[in-house]
Amino acid sequence: AVADGEKRLAEQQADIKVEQGKMQEEERQKAITADLRRQAIEAEKAVIEAEKANELTSAQADLAISEARRLASEQEALADLAPRLAEAKMYGENPALVALLVNQAYAEAYSEADKLVVPEGTDIRLLMGGQAVPYLNLDEGR
Repeated sequence: AVADGEKRLAEQQADIKVEQGKMQEEERQKAITADLRRQAIEAEKAVIEAEKANELTSAQADLAISEARRLASEQEALADLAPRLAEAKMYGENPALVALLVNQAYAEAYSEADKLVVPEGTDIRLLMGGQAVPYLNLDEGR
């Protein structure tokens, strides 16, 4: 009976050890699976962070390109305006030049065939908008 009891005790202890071994192996497998999932999530997180960093870098590059284009457009516009600005400055500083150019424009507006007949003593400047009109002698070149 003692031997039979010891045998049953040994069998029960063996069953308990087998059950404990199964539970430990299940827990070990669960831990390995959890670790693999954690690694997969960390890898996915790293990929997402890399994509975000690439998107940020791309956006910054796009912004830099846009800024460079804007600056180039501004410089091009300034270059296009430079002759006009210089001319405007020249006219602003030289009102006599403006008057001369206006008079030349009036003189060029008349061809050799054009005639302007006015009564003697009439101030031609009144007819030409108050501007001084240079005398144009058309017979001189013949």
